[in-house]
Amino acid sequence: MARVLEQFAKRGLVPTRWHSDVIGSDVMQIDIQIVELPAGLGEDIARCLRSIVGVHDVLTASRAGVLNGAGKAASGADRWFHSL
Repeated sequence: MARVLEQFAKRGLVPTRWHSDVIGSDVMQIDIQIVELPAGLGEDIARCLRSIVGVHDVLTASRAGVLNGAGKAASGADRWFHSL
């Protein structure tokens, strides 16, 4: 969790919402919400999260819908990060 949170902290961001669950003996699911995060910054954070050893999947979404790694969202949209 610390390596995931570091990606936000080093940018001076505080998640609006953080929820994590242990869903297996070695698997944790983390849902993070940041309000009004620009799409470009969200994509950069998602790319960095994907490079963390042990992170298997990163999904991003906005209020407009789920995005893939190359997806675009309107600037100022709420962003969610889902890491497994």
